[in-house]
Amino acid sequence: MKKICCLAILLTLLFCQVAWAKEVTVDGTGASRDDAIRDALRAAVEQAVGILVDSQTVSNNNQIITDEIYTKSQGFVQDYHIIKEQNSGGLYTVSATVIVDTEPNSLLYTKLYQLKLIEVALRDPRIAVIIPEFYQSSALPSSSSGAMVIEHLRDAGFKHVIDARQLQNIQHDQILRAILDNDYDSAKILATTEKLDFVIVGEATSQYIGDLYNSGIHSSRAHIAAKVLKVDTGEIIAAHDFDASGADVTPAVSAKKALSACGDKVGEYMVKQLMEYASDPDKPVTIIIKRATFQKLNDIQQALKGVSGVKSVFLRSYNTGIAQIDVIYTGSPKVLADAMQNADGVSLDILGISNSSIDAMLK
Repeated sequence: MKKICCLAILLTLLFCQVAWAKEVTVDGTGASRDDAIRDALRAAVEQAVGILVDSQTVSNNNQIITDEIYTKSQGFVQDYHIIKEQNSGGLYTVSATVIVDTEPNSLLYTKLYQLKLIEVALRDPRIAVIIPEFYQSSALPSSSSGAMVIEHLRDAGFKHVIDARQLQNIQHDQILRAILDNDYDSAKILATTEKLDFVIVGEATSQYIGDLYNSGIHSSRAHIAAKVLKVDTGEIIAAHDFDASGADVTPAVSAKKALSACGDKVGEYMVKQLMEYASDPDKPVTIIIKRATFQKLNDIQQALKGVSGVKSVFLRSYNTGIAQIDVIYTGSPKVLADAMQNADGVSLDILGISNSSIDAMLK
């Protein structure tokens, strides 16, 4: 019950208004009657978007909202009625009343809420996808499964997604090996040098099954063991195994189809897991403080508790002058770092800020 209440509060904070706009009156123009109607429906959805989220969110996600919402306006419309229409020299104009579905469980609301979670709760992260592929134990030159994962992430609204080819080759191999070997500390160091917030990794293998009933159609099977690592904390957000099959007139293409189908499952799963992670209102900001004396730790914790937006403060560890403090905080690490520097009775140098951590040193 507590988690449901927290999510309800988060939802209220994320959206600028809770107003379920139903019916709007709009105009549309086009080279044909159908084009004019489509233009009117798009205008109606644009109005609904303006009601549900703030203008800054629309501006920051303009391309994604255009591609995923405005160009698919009809899918968010419950009904419409043409009030008047006119054809003047080949230019069609319509006026219409349009009912846009803006209920909390609607497709439009869900999509906009997802974009807001990415921007605010996940702080617009930089994500790398590293999924090398193998067919019959031989490495393949490109990763169709990785491409499918990237497509899912970008369709969901993640703007900064990179594939393995954009990483340095040595970093690519070392990050992959470290995560698959559960050496998350090494993976964290390597991924930090690439300024990554999350890394999705896996090894995709495919095997030829055979000719289906001697039909000339060949079948292959693919398997991917995938994980997603939160870089700055070394935390594994999710891990799962996936299997899929593919068929084609050649064994090699059947394997590629199996790998793509498997990547499709990975992408869908990873987007869901990242959204669930983003929806958790109690994600901590981890603060590492060097040169911390035990006597000063109480002053630091009290100062943090006095910062607006801080819900709770936990001392996780203290060893040889290095303290780790987890803070449940509703704002960004940058704002919290600024507040720490200005706190009374505490003198800190901020050494670094990441997606959900702060490195500091006691002066």
